[in-house]
Amino acid sequence: MKEKLSAFQCDVLYQSTSPQSLREWLMLLPMESFDSMKIVGLPKNLKRFTVLRSPLGNKKAKDQYEHIQYGGLLRLTTREPVLLLRFLQSISSSGLLKLRIKVTIPGSSS
Repeated sequence: MKEKLSAFQCDVLYQSTSPQSLREWLMLLPMESFDSMKIVGLPKNLKRFTVLRSPLGNKKAKDQYEHIQYGGLLRLTTREPVLLLRFLQSISSSGLLKLRIKVTIPGSSS
């Protein structure tokens, strides 16, 4: 049985290829009077791939690359929608991060 929410809940999944930009972004967040705030670090996502250097002939000449993504989950809870809207407006201009935002409204069935 689901419990009834009495506050707005916002989950922000953030990802970046630079751990430095993640730390700076977390330091610049507006930490206003939220009822609760929880930050959970996620494991890094590592993808490796190999590309042939030459389109013809030499199959032994290869370049190997890695793509690493760092990320985390930020969960906020507040009773005031104005605080939540102000927070969402401030994080919407982060160009170096990939964000996925989910907001749960009290009284909604999802």
